[in-house]
Amino acid sequence: MKNWFPIIILFFISCNSANDDDVEVDISSCPPVEIVKRTVFDSNDLQEFELVSHTLTRNTLKITMKVRGCNFQRNFRLLISEEKSKSNPPQQDVKLIFTEQNCNSLFDLTICFDVSSIDRPAVLKFPHDNGVTEIELF
Repeated sequence: MKNWFPIIILFFISCNSANDDDVEVDISSCPPVEIVKRTVFDSNDLQEFELVSHTLTRNTLKITMKVRGCNFQRNFRLLISEEKSKSNPPQQDVKLIFTEQNCNSLFDLTICFDVSSIDRPAVLKFPHDNGVTEIELF
C-alpha cells in the first residue's frame, strides 16, 4: 500500500490542473498603451494585419491577430491619440504599430496591452485590414 500512495497523490494533483479559462494575463507582462500628441500619432503609418478578436478584462486589452512577416517578435506598440471627440462617450483614434519584416509567413498571435492610463468611459477606434473596430472602455 505504501507504493500506491505517491501514485494516488500524483493522480489527484494532475486532475486539478488549470485550463485556459483559469489563466489570466499578468498585467505586468503587458506593455502600457502610449498616449501621444496628434502629430506623433499621424507620423506613424498604419500597419497591415487582420484583427481576429479582442477582449478587455479589467485593464488588459488582448488582441488576437494575423500578421505576415519572418517571425512574431515585432516590438508591438499601441498608440492612442490624446485628442478626444466631443461625443459621449469620447472617442479616440488608435494605431497598432510594429517592426515591418520582408517575409510572407502568416502568424496567428495574441498580444496584450495595459489600458489603465486611458480615461474612462471612452471608445477606441481601431483600424485594421478588415475594417475599423470600436473598443468600448467603461
